[in-house]
Amino acid sequence: MKNRILLLFFGFIFLWLLLIARGAQLQLFPSEKLLSIKQRQFNKKITLSSKRGDILDRNNIELAVSINSFSLYADPSLIDQPKTLARKLSKVLKISRKPLYKKLKQKKSRFKWIKRKLDQKTYEEIKSWKVRGLAFKKEPKRIYPNGRLLSQVLGLVGYEQQGLEGLESRYEDHLSGNKKEVRVHKDARGRPLLENGHVFISNPNGGDIQLTIDRDLQFTLQEELNQAVHEHQADRAYGVVLDAQTSEVLAIASTPTYDNNRSLKVPASHRRIHSISDAFEPGSTLKTLFVAGALQSGKYKPNTVIDAGDGFMQIGRRRIHEADDHHKFGKITVSEVLARSSNVGVSRMGLDLGSKKVHEILSSFGFGQELGIELPGEARGILHKPPYNKHLLASISFGHGVTATPLQMASAYSVIANGGLLYRPRIVKANRNPLTGEWTESSPELIRRVIDKKVAEQMRLMMTFVTGQLGTGQNARVEGFPVSGKTGTAQKVNPAGGGYLDGAYISSFAGFLPANDPRFVIYIAIDYPKEEYYGSQVAAPVFSRVAKYAIRKFGLAPVLLSKKQVIEKDPFKKIKKKVSVKVGDDVEPDQMGDLIGEKSKIYSKMPNLNGKSLREVIRSLQGYPNKVHISGKGAVVVDTLPRSGKSIEGRPITLIFGAQPKVSKKSEKF
Repeated sequence: MKNRILLLFFGFIFLWLLLIARGAQLQLFPSEKLLSIKQRQFNKKITLSSKRGDILDRNNIELAVSINSFSLYADPSLIDQPKTLARKLSKVLKISRKPLYKKLKQKKSRFKWIKRKLDQKTYEEIKSWKVRGLAFKKEPKRIYPNGRLLSQVLGLVGYEQQGLEGLESRYEDHLSGNKKEVRVHKDARGRPLLENGHVFISNPNGGDIQLTIDRDLQFTLQEELNQAVHEHQADRAYGVVLDAQTSEVLAIASTPTYDNNRSLKVPASHRRIHSISDAFEPGSTLKTLFVAGALQSGKYKPNTVIDAGDGFMQIGRRRIHEADDHHKFGKITVSEVLARSSNVGVSRMGLDLGSKKVHEILSSFGFGQELGIELPGEARGILHKPPYNKHLLASISFGHGVTATPLQMASAYSVIANGGLLYRPRIVKANRNPLTGEWTESSPELIRRVIDKKVAEQMRLMMTFVTGQLGTGQNARVEGFPVSGKTGTAQKVNPAGGGYLDGAYISSFAGFLPANDPRFVIYIAIDYPKEEYYGSQVAAPVFSRVAKYAIRKFGLAPVLLSKKQVIEKDPFKKIKKKVSVKVGDDVEPDQMGDLIGEKSKIYSKMPNLNGKSLREVIRSLQGYPNKVHISGKGAVVVDTLPRSGKSIEGRPITLIFGAQPKVSKKSEKF
């Protein structure tokens, strides 16, 4: 018996010595395998994003900001009644019960996301349940306070706060800051050891960026484009507003827009930045740039006479027509070619200059190349390399056979506005270092000089003809400010094959104001408007309304013109009556008149409204201070009081409507 007790005693001693030795071994010589098991059992690694930097407009108004939100996750192994909890969560979170139950019943799983980015109210409600197995992770949420404003340009972020599109993607490294990994400790039963159910972290924020965009002007541009699409039942509309001197983007938009806060539910086609990615034939708005290049070449002057013939010109088996069959301009000056938008006139100039020179002109204005704006998805457009056959050369001269984006068109017009320099368009004004808090502002970047300052001055003067009484852009006028611009009506290319779509047009207007000291370059294009489709009818009024807001917003004073500058009569009549000219002759400058002064008489004389519909009348009288009375019945105006050309200063206007006269319908040629 005694021996048996001693044996058990020494046996226990031996076992304790073995346990002590094993314990000493684990303490003094830890096992990598056991450490790994410990880490898995008692720690969980979670990657957290830093607070994303803000995006601001030029006046420091917030366009994109990050706020704190709460993401709900579960430890299914700790949840006792998954079916009941799934039903309860589905009502609060407004998501289907079945996928929730599927997550919560997985007893072998220790971590399942339930829903990310919850608001404060939802977080507090779920937290009040005090359900074992539910916890929250505090993380930033990206919001866009202005909803649809600048949606395509701002872009979007994913659930992990990573930039996916637009500026959010382009400036991902600057905006996102540094991601950080933290380890969440768990107790022996696998429950997370969290303070009040949160994961707290201190991590440097991302950097802010300030845009050149003016929020209020951007809103106005978007509203006007939406209205134009609705009014004309168009497919899409584009708009770009640049600072005329620096090419800063003050506003840029295309329709349809969308709410950035719900961007992941929007089709990808709507999220593209169409004003920099869509390239189409610009039509007659290209004539301005072509004429500027022709003047720069030295072969032409504003008063050089061109033979525009009887409304068409023959090139082999094809004909180049004017926009309307009744247009037969005969011998006209280069200034008139631009003002009257003569296809035949610019075609003759293009054939005279040749393929190489025409390509050089358009390339110098930035066509066929990326301009380098700080946005993803910029298109180059199409500018074929020479040589061109004669028909293509003539077509390119008036804006067909070449494609450009709205941004390229606005940028090219800024060359004429600022005195001949092509600047790189920019949309980011400054960025802030998140560590030092210091702002670094960008500067205008010159690409090259395109035309001489003198040529730019001549072009600005010539372009006021377009908004004059003989020009095609009268609806683009802005009271108190001379406007330089050009209308465009281009047939749409058939995407399914060669040729053009029947009856489908892109209507546009490009210009700047004030003509004598440009501040704003504005380009407007309406894609496939129904019924009315001329740029003068569809795009020019939108230009006018956007321009009016811009000058009010930036506080421009009206241009005061002296009586000496006012042209009381058609300046072209002096040429036709008193001067006998031949093609290629130059007309003396004093015979052309000072065209900028023409703007001051716009609201003192009654315009010719006979034959116009009520909609056309409303556009024509936009901005007039006179009271308007309507009488009679019918579709069009048959008479007015006062009559056309008579003074209307301080007088009411009476419009008499009657039956529309029957006329033969003309088909447009481009």
